[in-house]
Amino acid sequence: MIAVWRSTVVTGAMLAIHLFGVCTRCLSAQADNVPADAKGLVVKVVSYFQEGRAPTFGAGILLGGSNNSLYIATAGHVIQRDTAATTIWVVFASRDSVLATVSHPPRPGLDFAVLTVVIAPLAAARVMPHSWDRRGDVHALKNDDPVSPVGCPQGSCWQAPAPPDRIIAMDRLGILFQSSFVDRGSSGGALFNGSWEVVGMVTQDAPPRANAISIDDVLREARGFEIRLRPPSVPRAGYRNSVALSWLAPVSATRDPYAEDRLPSGRLVMTRQGQSRLTWHVGLLRLAPDNLSVRAGLVGGALTFRSGRFAAAGFLEAGLGRVEGRFDAGGYYIATGNPQNPNRYVPYWHQMREDGIGIGGGVTFSAIVARHVILDVMTGHWSFTVPDSVPKLPTAFVGAGLRWGL
Repeated sequence: MIAVWRSTVVTGAMLAIHLFGVCTRCLSAQADNVPADAKGLVVKVVSYFQEGRAPTFGAGILLGGSNNSLYIATAGHVIQRDTAATTIWVVFASRDSVLATVSHPPRPGLDFAVLTVVIAPLAAARVMPHSWDRRGDVHALKNDDPVSPVGCPQGSCWQAPAPPDRIIAMDRLGILFQSSFVDRGSSGGALFNGSWEVVGMVTQDAPPRANAISIDDVLREARGFEIRLRPPSVPRAGYRNSVALSWLAPVSATRDPYAEDRLPSGRLVMTRQGQSRLTWHVGLLRLAPDNLSVRAGLVGGALTFRSGRFAAAGFLEAGLGRVEGRFDAGGYYIATGNPQNPNRYVPYWHQMREDGIGIGGGVTFSAIVARHVILDVMTGHWSFTVPDSVPKLPTAFVGAGLRWGL
């Protein structure tokens, strides 16, 4: 009996240790679901109002600084209740803590304040954000876009909901989003878009909803301070709209053009980015291989995979076009007067036209080389119904061109 009891105790202890390890790993994974660059922009704000009372927790967003000072935006009610807080501590993601002073107190009708902290030179390297180019484009947001509030709900900081929350609506009062993650202590924290750029500051929670002031309004109110938070030089999620012009060439074809000059093969496309990785486009296509000409209007979509400035997209499209082709109906020879080549063959061309349905697809590789300027390299194949007896389209085309991001 004692042996059985000991065995049960040992088994239970081992199971408890295993579950503790699993829970620890889960909490650690959840705490690490915010990129370091984004995490560095969020601080914990601890406010003391009266002696003997428990402190109030909130959060703040690093806006910028000068010399050894940093400026932090937070919600006004984090540092002021019936009375103003007597002591305010700011804790950085590096776990450094510094006393803060109020540089922009809350005013009636606006739940906003700015704190200033003085950083020792040795601590500056630890607390400074790795990058300041994380101001998001508020105007690019739309309903159902993913957003991630990062603050200190119930005192637990620098975590984000998984999966992300979703935007419900936007108006002049701010960004309304659905959230069961936002809680007491989230106020003053940053609201990030899908690219981990700051688009707002959380000010209110009313589960299952929460509200945030747009980052544009935050920076407008803090315009008297030295702001370093800025938009990225190129959008991390790519440009929402773009116009591309590419030149195409058949992979294998014998060069036998028409007698008159012709425009080369090319593709003009207008693209709009949709949800997630999907994009939609409309375009004009011209293919001009040997003895054949295709002009078509096409619509289609693409699945895009992006990493920084680089992207790869597989696309499919379909549309209507006019196919013009010619074939040799039987020619004749003429004398050239050249002993080495006394006769020259002159073909008798017969030209045909027909409207047809076409489909196509391919892969495009893109790189953002400058602001709004994107270099495209692509390969694709298109198939159209063509008149009888005229040449068929080549198997594949390759091309390159430029895209203008909007």
